[in-house]
Amino acid sequence: MESLLKSLPQGDADGLLLAACDGSQSAFGSLVAPHLRSALGAAAAILGSPDDAEDVVQESMLSAWTRLRQLRAAAAFGPWFRRMVVRGAIRTAKRTRQVRVLELTPTPLPAPDSILDQVVLDAAFDRLSPKDRAVVYLRFVLDLPIDETADALGIPAGTVKSRSHYALQRLRAAYEEGSHAN
Repeated sequence: MESLLKSLPQGDADGLLLAACDGSQSAFGSLVAPHLRSALGAAAAILGSPDDAEDVVQESMLSAWTRLRQLRAAAAFGPWFRRMVVRGAIRTAKRTRQVRVLELTPTPLPAPDSILDQVVLDAAFDRLSPKDRAVVYLRFVLDLPIDETADALGIPAGTVKSRSHYALQRLRAAYEEGSHAN
């Protein structure tokens, strides 16, 4: 197997998938590496805890390693792994009732002009449910298309549109309420 790996051109994702399925941890690492930053960001936005986000990503990596043979093409790895992370983070948030404490500035709202505005925006984001946080983060922070967001959340595209619309309404209302209170 190692000779096959050496003969693969660098960046041959399907070759990496094949090697990882055959037990190559370095090939698996090469598949996962490009997706770790966004996976950690999504989990942290949903959970509010970098430590819990790391735990979810680690659990998702283990799950991906054990279920890797389900994939038919390496191109599907990123969305498949993101789906595991997002669903794991939502399950953890529901189970532990996490409160998000990370900074976040979704694109539909104006960027905060001051630290106070950022605090108000963070408090508004904290008031969203984990499902709403997930859809807002995936759609407007990671800027994923509707179909990829739907895939990551395991819901229909129409539900993503609806949930995005109502989550942004709730976020804007909470933001305006918070900014008027100060």
